[in-house]
This record gives sequence, structure tokens and C-alpha cells, in this order.
Amino acid sequence: MLFLGLLVTLAAGVSLGLFGGGGSLLILPGIVYFFRRPPLEATAYSLFVVSIAALVGTLLHGLRRPLPWRKMLSFLAPSMAAAYLTRLLIVPRLPDTLAFGSVRIDRDKLLMLAFSAFAAAAGAAMLRKRQVGGSRTTPRPRVVPLVGAATGALTALLGTGGGFLVVPALTLLVGLPIHEAAPASLAVVTAQSIAASLGALSAMPAFDVGFVTLLTATMLVGVALGVAASKRVRPARLNQGYAWLVLLVAAAIAIYELL
Repeated sequence: MLFLGLLVTLAAGVSLGLFGGGGSLLILPGIVYFFRRPPLEATAYSLFVVSIAALVGTLLHGLRRPLPWRKMLSFLAPSMAAAYLTRLLIVPRLPDTLAFGSVRIDRDKLLMLAFSAFAAAAGAAMLRKRQVGGSRTTPRPRVVPLVGAATGALTALLGTGGGFLVVPALTLLVGLPIHEAAPASLAVVTAQSIAASLGALSAMPAFDVGFVTLLTATMLVGVALGVAASKRVRPARLNQGYAWLVLLVAAAIAIYELL
């Protein structure tokens, strides 16, 4: 199981290096099913690992072109605040069993089913390959903080960056052109994950430093391999195959949790 878990973590890093995202869609199931960590704990470890890997990607993008920090601020600030507060105050207080009327469901099972739905939505978005906006979108400043807070809370709850949601939000609501929105999205994911990680660290009774170090080192090796491969292979050619892999993972999680 350890070997399979490290292999999945390596693949998550390769995904990040090739596509600039998608790593957490693989690493969280790997932590739960191969490293046998409880889902709530696994989301915290996923946040730590993703924050470091995304930070490396953000720095690399920043070396090529300055990020539009001023334009991003109205989205970034509430996003970080929501991520931190959700992980610090809400997640630790989730009951072991949640009731929806007469239906009762285990918290960990619900988290994995929610993650499955999130992964399925991400895979479907990759397959659609639609351009979200262009260089002349009209900013919507009133709703930007609300959407930023919503994506931050989702990141903190499920332990995944959700870059496929952030890119269209930055393009359609903030008004960033697509060539700025993609690297800006990685910066937002980094900030969200770091904020949520700080909240998780404050609330977690114990933190396995060795485990996180192993995951992070493995994922960064994958990132390096992915970046190297991207110079030889066009990531666009692999995007569809990866999207189907994400959909397969989402279906496998749902089937496993429901049976």
C-alpha cells in the first residue's frame, strides 16, 4: 500500500507539472485509500502538500511575468479568510454523523462523496475545453468577494485547490484576460491552501511531520518530471486522457463509498 500511495502522489506531482493543477484530485484519494488516513485528517495533509507544490509553481510563473496582485486582491483576501476560518472553526466541529431529515450519513463518507462530485465536475470541465472569457470581460466587483469566499471555504473543506473554478471566476468576475488568469489561479490556490493549512494546524491535535515531508518530496519530484515532460509533449494532448482518469477516480470513489 505504501508503494501505491507514493506512486499516486508522484502522479499528482506530474499532473501539476504538466497541467498546472489537478494534483489534489489524485493525492487526497491516495492518502485515504492507500495510506489509510481518515478523510478529515487526509484533507489537512492534502492542503499542506498542495500549498507547497502550488507555491513552487507560483514562483516559477512569477519569474516569467509579474502577477496582477492588485486586481486579484478583492478575490484573494476573502478567499484566504474563508479558507482559514472554515478549517479552524467549522471543520473541527463537524459531527461524526450528519442528519438530513430521517437520513443519517457518516461524516467521512459524506466528505468522500462530496469530493467525488467535485472531481467529476473538474473532469467534465476539462473535457469541455471551453474558453472562459477573453481579454474584454466586464468585472463584477460586487460578487467577487462572495465567490472568493465560497471557493476558499470549498478548498478548506475538501482539501483540494479547485483551480478549475478559480480560473473562470478570475476571468468572468475580476476581468482578467485568460493568459493572466491561469497563473493568477495558481497563486490563489496557493494562498487558499496555505491559509487553510494554518487553520488545520491550529485545530489538529497531532501533525505527522514525517508523513507530510515524504508526500511533499515525492510530489515535488513528480512536479519536476511533469515540467520536464511538458517541454517534449504538449499538455493539451494529454488533457483529455487526464480528464477521463479524474472521472474514473470520481466514479471509483462513489462506488466504493456507496457499496
